Amino acid sequence: MRVLSGTARGVPLKTVPDFHTRPILDRVKKSLFSILESSTLIQDAMVADLYAGTGTQGIEALSRGAETCLFVEKRPDAVALLNENLAKTRLAAKADVRCDTVMRVLQALGGGSEPGARFDLILYDPPFSFSREQAHRCRTVTTACNARGVVQQSVSPA
Repeated sequence: MRVLSGTARGVPLKTVPDFHTRPILDRVKKSLFSILESSTLIQDAMVADLYAGTGTQGIEALSRGAETCLFVEKRPDAVALLNENLAKTRLAAKADVRCDTVMRVLQALGGGSEPGARFDLILYDPPFSFSREQAHRCRTVTTACNARGVVQQSVSPA
């Protein structure tokens, strides 16, 4: 796992070696960010990386020119590696890292308890399938933040 492009290009990123996180494959990340860059959704953007794991997507966005990134991950071990990855890429000053559940942070953002919480791009990449309620809340928050949302889902073999 590494940063593919931008100011931190080539920097290797640490990941949690277990089945509770699902790091994005480099080829998928390359395709996703090519689309986002060609749509001018990254440059100077305020990004949220929800279900961040060790931060590979948010770090990629920061490396490619995003202004800021909110990272939300509930696992302290993943958050520790995320902070290491931010330090290694020298992007920590542009990051807001929260060790909390995504739903709690979304409630705070959607409930207006965090004034000015607006994003241009929200990346959702949970290591599980969304329930209807979770998908609805993500749509509601994305709309409330006047943002574009990218949801990635794992696919279980049939």
